[in-house]
Amino acid sequence: MARSTLDKTSILQEGDVFILVVGAPLSGKSTFINNCFSNPDLAPVHHQLFPPSHEVAGYFQLHSDASTACGEGRRLVLIDTPGLFSWRSDDLGIVKDIVDLLLKAHAHQKTIRILYLHDISSPRMSVDVLMSLSILKALCGKVGWKHVWLATTQWTFIPTGQDGNNHAVEQASKGLEEREAHLKAVYWKECLEGGAHCRRIQGHSSERALIGDILTSLDDIDDNFVGFAIQKELQQDRLAFPNTETGKAMKSCLMRALEEEIKSGGDRERIEVLKRQHQELTKTAQPKRRFARKQ
Repeated sequence: MARSTLDKTSILQEGDVFILVVGAPLSGKSTFINNCFSNPDLAPVHHQLFPPSHEVAGYFQLHSDASTACGEGRRLVLIDTPGLFSWRSDDLGIVKDIVDLLLKAHAHQKTIRILYLHDISSPRMSVDVLMSLSILKALCGKVGWKHVWLATTQWTFIPTGQDGNNHAVEQASKGLEEREAHLKAVYWKECLEGGAHCRRIQGHSSERALIGDILTSLDDIDDNFVGFAIQKELQQDRLAFPNTETGKAMKSCLMRALEEEIKSGGDRERIEVLKRQHQELTKTAQPKRRFARKQ
């Protein structure tokens, strides 16, 4: 079973099946990929909120199970992303890289699914998580949710009971389940009502089961699926990126981040970066012209 990284020239091959792994920083994206491919050193794992490097990278294995629609011999490609909005990186550039990958996959008729990871151990919905979720919703749109999986991670983050008393464990477990229920009822409600799938990641077996679940879904051909919202907006509606829902969501997120940085007296260089990114999306963007065919 071959495993390797992908460079920009080799990222698209005939028959590839893509799973785009997204989420807020520290949600466990790289760890998930490494566990799926049984290689702890494959995708770099960062334990700080603002990692030193930010790249969209692909990792693949040759699929050996002919019983699923992925089929034997096709490449299963997991795409690792730094985070849809991470505050300390080139957020706009990262989202544009993700959009570019979606467009290329769509243009080459590649099969692609989106896996969004959420750290269930986080006690509240932080600003970066809310921003990442808003960008995900803009990317997918109402038509794309059937091809999206929402998965919670860090279920093992439960304190051990003391002196044989499991009360602390039971309370912590109950708290995580209540947090999950709140996610489904409030923040993920729109996604789930649109057909998104919800899963828990609790150990390596559940990670492999999740990948198997996604691959099995390829058997269900959706003739009405014309692509995620961003693909339709850019390729069919011929909108400029700032005029897409994703562009608007990014603009809103950047403005909020800029206001927070200024309010807190944040780093001047960071403020200038946010300003430049926001200004890029604020520029008047004209829709791409449709050229009439010559009669």
